[in-house]
Parts: sequence; structure tokens; C-alpha cells
Amino acid sequence: MPKKPRRGRPPLKPDSRRSYKLSVTIRERLRRQLEQSAEEEGRTLSQEVEYRIERSFERAELMWEMMELAYGREAAALLVVMARAMADAGRASGYRHSPTGNEGASWLDDRFAYEQAQKAAATILEKFKPPKWTEQPNISNERFLETMRVLTKSTDSKTWGEWFAKNVLDGLRGEESTVKDQRWINRTKDMLGPLFDRLPKPGADI
Repeated sequence: MPKKPRRGRPPLKPDSRRSYKLSVTIRERLRRQLEQSAEEEGRTLSQEVEYRIERSFERAELMWEMMELAYGREAAALLVVMARAMADAGRASGYRHSPTGNEGASWLDDRFAYEQAQKAAATILEKFKPPKWTEQPNISNERFLETMRVLTKSTDSKTWGEWFAKNVLDGLRGEESTVKDQRWINRTKDMLGPLFDRLPKPGADI
């Protein structure tokens, strides 16, 4: 005997069911922010929390896409690996080096921890280094090569890498530089925050 069709709305897909409860403890300030945002957007508090969590995952994926777009797939992945190693080394070293074991202190403000993060980044770059060594890049554009020789010599830079690093930092400091993207400069300075003040002032050698 054939089954009678069920009445009512069709069952929701597993991903669409709202039957899971999650209890969390948050700070009072964050609770007020969530309640205010929920009221402004016409959502319940639970809907607001779910919306914010979903957006966090979307933004995480966007970060990968933007880094790949800006630096290329492999270089972006290399930057992520370096950043992870630096953060892990810096945090662990800062915690072990702190007399009080204060893990909350930023490793960026601890010279010992900072140097461990620096070594971690250098190690990552070393491990991904191409196996074949060439004394000079095989570039047929002699004008480019001559320009680079003049640039590195005029700025006391011993290598192209050193010159380009100084060039980027000069751009951030507002000095003469090939870095002209003011939007990138402003955003980077804003993200660096107090770290930017560690750079020599404009006019001083870097």
C-alpha cells in the first residue's frame, strides 16, 4: 500500500536545522554591543550571534583570497607559514621568558621573544629556499641590472633584498621611495600602531 504524502512543510536540510544550542560566556561590553546591533538590524540576540559567527568564517576565507590576489598563491602561503611560526615562537618565548609567566604580554614588546620570532621566520625562509644557487640572476635587461647596481651602491645596501626592504620602510616613513600606494601605506601604518614609532624618523638613515 503506497505511503500517504506527509502534510506540512518539507523537512529542512541538516545544515538548515536550528536545533543546536550553544552556551557561551562573554564580557558585558560585548553583550551590550550584540544587543545593540541585533536591535538595529531587527534580529534576535541568537540570530545576531549566529550571523556574526558565520561572517567570521566568510572573512577568514576572504583573507586567503585577498592574500593570494595581492602576492600570488605560493608567496601568500609562505607568508602564512612564516606568520604562524613567528606567532608561535614569539608567544611561547614571551611566556617562558616572563618572570611572572604572563602569556598576555605581547611578544612584540619582549626583545628576547621578538628575536625568537625573527629566527623562526628566517628558518622558514631557509627551508623553502630553492636548491640551485646562482651568483647573479639570468636577466638580459642590462639597463635594469645597472639600475639595481646603482641603487644598492647609492644607499649602502649590500643586496637587492636589503634595498627593497629599505625602500618599503622608506615608503612607510614618507621618504623617497617607489612605494606610492598611499592607501596601502596608511592602512599598514594604522595596523602597525605603536610598532611604527620604532622606525627611525624621516631624514634619519634606516
